[in-house]
Amino acid sequence: MTKLFLPFLFLIICLQNISFGENKQKMDSLMVELQKAQSDTSKLTILEALCNECDIENNLKYGTLMKNLANSLMLKSSTYIEKKKYLTKKLYSIEISNIYYEQKSDTSRLLLLLKEGLNSAKQIMDTHNIVNSMKSIIAYYNKIGNRPKALEIIEKGIEFSKLYQDRKGLANFYRLLAEMYEQDKYYLKAIEKYQQELSVLKTTSNNKDDLAYSYAQIATVYGRLKNIKKAKVNFDSASVIAESPLIKIIVCNRKGQMYSSNQRYRDALIAYNESVYLSKNMDDKSFLWGAYSNIGNLYSAMNRFDSALFYTNKALRIAIEINYDNNISSSYQILRTIYFKMGNFKKANEIREKCKMFFNRYSIFEKENFYRMGAKIDSASGNWKAAFQNYQLYIFYQNKAKSDVLDKAVVKEKFQREYDKQKEIDRAVSTKEIERQKLARNSFMLGFILILIIAVLVFRSLLQNRKAKAIIENQKHLVEEKNREILDSIEYALRIQTAILPPAKIVKQYLENSFILYKPKDIVAGDFYWMESINDVVLFAACDCTGHGVPGAMVSVVCHNALNRAVREFGLTQPAAILDKTTEIVLENFAKSEEEIQDGMDISICALNTKTRKLEWAGANNSLIFINNGQLFETKADKQCIGYNDEITAFTNHEFKIASDTIIYLFTDGFADQFGGQPERKLTKKKFKELLMSIHKLSIQQQSIELDKFITNYKINTEQTDDILVIGVRI
Repeated sequence: MTKLFLPFLFLIICLQNISFGENKQKMDSLMVELQKAQSDTSKLTILEALCNECDIENNLKYGTLMKNLANSLMLKSSTYIEKKKYLTKKLYSIEISNIYYEQKSDTSRLLLLLKEGLNSAKQIMDTHNIVNSMKSIIAYYNKIGNRPKALEIIEKGIEFSKLYQDRKGLANFYRLLAEMYEQDKYYLKAIEKYQQELSVLKTTSNNKDDLAYSYAQIATVYGRLKNIKKAKVNFDSASVIAESPLIKIIVCNRKGQMYSSNQRYRDALIAYNESVYLSKNMDDKSFLWGAYSNIGNLYSAMNRFDSALFYTNKALRIAIEINYDNNISSSYQILRTIYFKMGNFKKANEIREKCKMFFNRYSIFEKENFYRMGAKIDSASGNWKAAFQNYQLYIFYQNKAKSDVLDKAVVKEKFQREYDKQKEIDRAVSTKEIERQKLARNSFMLGFILILIIAVLVFRSLLQNRKAKAIIENQKHLVEEKNREILDSIEYALRIQTAILPPAKIVKQYLENSFILYKPKDIVAGDFYWMESINDVVLFAACDCTGHGVPGAMVSVVCHNALNRAVREFGLTQPAAILDKTTEIVLENFAKSEEEIQDGMDISICALNTKTRKLEWAGANNSLIFINNGQLFETKADKQCIGYNDEITAFTNHEFKIASDTIIYLFTDGFADQFGGQPERKLTKKKFKELLMSIHKLSIQQQSIELDKFITNYKINTEQTDDILVIGVRI
């Protein structure tokens, strides 16, 4: 092993020396050119190249030379275009110098340079660079914790942008203000400012990605407020508008994080899978790494550890391939947590050792978590001495993290007091003393009388409120407890219902060229899809049980079991016979109740012989559509449901010999019954069939995407009416 490693290490050192030598040679060549250059414009170009090539220690040297020369040329210029050109060069040189000051933590000089850049932009009234300089100063104040000063610059930026009608700058400042409110957890104010940004962008920006990102920001804040309905509306708007793959990926990831934090795991998984699909087409594989990491974390939260390991290892392989240390470190941390939750402490400890390679890169909070997990792993493994040592280090970094947070809070509080004090002084100066005295004199008597009345009323209500408060607090506690129990029950019902659906890999195994568009209205659904395979016959169905949500889901479990029994226990493969037997089983189950149950299921069921291409079909209220040679055919279902009917008759079995390149569609009524559009109206089955005709020539997966995009856009300002299920199979 050592024999292999030493030549490899030697090769790395040689390559580093070659790279260093090439850079030094290039710097020397540029210095020679600088000495030979005659004109100032040539010197400026060479200095810019030196700034790009030099190391951080020389950033200040070449950045200062470039700044002084650019400033001199700007002052000598006679036209606005030339002045703006040299101003841009000067601002770039300031950025280069600031890299040096940031490295040395010299914040005072950094601020002086930023202000110098702003003043230069103001001298020639270059609104674009004025806005950019103000944004840099805002970022500086935020970094040092002076939030009031940052807020003051933002307010000035808003006034400036309004005065000079710079709509793009105005949108930028609204976004910065919204981000500050969001960071400080003033979520309603954040939403207000994001919406102001969006309003400005709608009137000025031709870039749809800007609008989509703004919608995503609003949706994220609504997610933090647990307002899932409004978050979903804004995420849907962002998805429809977004054009670039990058923004689409951002929207999907944020949507997934919002659903995951609210324990809506199925919705989160759908969003993350869409992110995977988009990321596969990106040149930068770090996007795909992020998508797989998100899915791994999600499955870990759901305690589905095999899937969590599968996706996290996929992410790790990508991180190693692209050689991003931060991504590799993150993947190892996720794996460590998964193995710990699985109880595989030996493997968790092995992964922890790999995490040590990146320890020096960790933030204080990551170091705190590193030792916290180490203490847990060693404790669970019975290694008490190591557990105690890790726990001590965990406490050390925890206290250090708290100290840093406290220091920032103290600085923030200090700046806030100074800011509030100055505001109070400004307010006092602007107030007319004579008006204040007049108001005080006229208000005194009225106020005194009101205070007496209020005091009596307050005293009376105080006694009543004390008693009422105790009752309300008790009721509130009971309601919250019941809500937790209900949500826990619904999440458990979701796991049960997810378990009865055929996995995607099974569907693709038997129906390779197919799609399933499944969009439940609530967490759990009354709609479900079903599949069985017997010899050469593949049975598949789209099912719609009475209602949606929890009641529909309960009926769906009964009907799903009845379908399984009809096929597995009674050996039936003819669709009509299956529906007859399913009706019989469902009625037997419902007959056990003391109350009359009139719930049931509408269904469209197919039996496809994959060798003979013979298709048999039967339906209860839900029809079958198939398209061949550009013509759409619809076969009507029997007008009765699976369950209680006034008059029960045998279901009709239909047989078809399917021609090549035929597409069959099974569906429930949710898609056609959805309300939306302008003006708002029901989509209708006629429009649904027209939509199928317009997309049937596309690939089967693209059809699913187009149907999803259409219905999302159609109901963008309307709540989903019912569960939606569409199955398409190309034969």
